[in-house]
Amino acid sequence: MSNAPLGTPWPKVEFAASRLATILEGEPGQDDLIRQLFDLLESRDSPDFGAEAANLHWRTRAVFVSDERYGTRSSSLVLLSRDGEMIFVERRFGADGEQQGESNFRFTPAPAGEPQASR
Repeated sequence: MSNAPLGTPWPKVEFAASRLATILEGEPGQDDLIRQLFDLLESRDSPDFGAEAANLHWRTRAVFVSDERYGTRSSSLVLLSRDGEMIFVERRFGADGEQQGESNFRFTPAPAGEPQASR
């Protein structure tokens, strides 16, 4: 996803989608998958997008944008295992691009139609 409407061809989204496909083809274990996905989401490299993207502003080239006024402030992963466990991991970043915190949640959603337990 990007700040453009869904389905809009956007070079860094296409780059990230390609990298995601490569990560998933490797069938990494859960810990490696989380690490590789965050490596992708925190990529500050500006890939060579070719001539058609040469005029893109630098903030729109990298997956992770570090800037005081406009930049990445959080990255989230939502993973669902084959056995139904859901993992949500979020990393938060300051304006300087430094990680400020991380939250991890693991739970098993109730199947559709079953009542949810009260908490």
